[in-house]
Amino acid sequence: MAVNSLPTGYWLTRIRLYNWHAFDKPREIKLTFGKGLHIEGDTGVGKTTLMDAILWSLIGDENKIRFNASAGEHGSRSLKDYYRWLDQGTNSYRRDHGVAHTLLEFTHAETKEAVTVGSLIDYDGENRTIIFLIAKLPLTLGLIMQSDPDGKGFRPLSVKQLRQVEKKRQEQGDYFRLVDTAKDYRDRLAQLFGNLNPHYFEVLNRVLGSEPKNLDVFIRSVLFAEEQLDPTELRERVVEMREAEGELSKAKDRLTVVRRIHDDYEEWKRKRALVLAYDSCEKQLKLDQVGDEIRLLESDHQRTSSEIGDLQQELERHREEERETQQAYETALNNKNLNGINQQIQRLSEEEQRSRSEINLVEEQFKLSNATLDSLRQW
Repeated sequence: MAVNSLPTGYWLTRIRLYNWHAFDKPREIKLTFGKGLHIEGDTGVGKTTLMDAILWSLIGDENKIRFNASAGEHGSRSLKDYYRWLDQGTNSYRRDHGVAHTLLEFTHAETKEAVTVGSLIDYDGENRTIIFLIAKLPLTLGLIMQSDPDGKGFRPLSVKQLRQVEKKRQEQGDYFRLVDTAKDYRDRLAQLFGNLNPHYFEVLNRVLGSEPKNLDVFIRSVLFAEEQLDPTELRERVVEMREAEGELSKAKDRLTVVRRIHDDYEEWKRKRALVLAYDSCEKQLKLDQVGDEIRLLESDHQRTSSEIGDLQQELERHREEERETQQAYETALNNKNLNGINQQIQRLSEEEQRSRSEINLVEEQFKLSNATLDSLRQW
């Protein structure tokens, strides 16, 4: 028989039994982490007793468990037969009262967190109390047992004592929970081990509590849990499954095409955004260039206006000189110095013509600058 790891990375690493059938002293089995559990031995050495202890520790409902089924003796044992130790030879119980427990330790493969789960049965011959333990703590003797007064051994805690321990543990911040019902216990286990499927414990019960002698029996009793297996219906389901797999493959192909189209669209959007950004930058660059040209022309216009003002001042100065010359001419006429005066008048006339030519040229340039500036502003 083999017990594999639970889902979500938990592995069974330790088993402890006490007052469970013939295990009348604390018995512990430590498993190598990351490996399964293989049990073999002669008939009557306790293989089924151990498997039923594991099953009871995980299911916790005696009405759902087929005790001793893995040995092929369906219904030949009950929960009471285990915790009171039924002697099949004398058909009598060897224990009248006491505390029995079956505990399992699981360790997470990644976090190495230890979790202890299992059941405790407190009985006095007439009455019994069953509680279940879930603790995020390693499975040690001191977890649910106490030292004998003489210090030579350990004895189990009663349910009443365990409730006091639960209160103290919780005050210390430890996760230590006692659960009263099997259903609540399984729900908490399912949540603890990663939200297991509700049918997990049902399948686990059938697997651990089965003794398949042939494939058909195993399929009917464990996988399908039916009395009869219809080959025709099974073939039809296989055909439906293959058709569904074909449709799933087609859907995956279509999804691949859609993803490729989506990727192409996203790439197109990215490139389009780059083109728009490039066009925007190009237009902005042209605007900046035009602005520079406008500022340059405005600067030339201001410089030309300044030059025109300077030429006008020079013209006024020439006119003033002309007037002075005219006055000097008139004075010269009076003094009979006509030759010098005529030469000076001729020179001033030539200078005046040159000044007028320069003024005309500058005015033409000024008009051209104004026309260019207006054109750029309109653009």
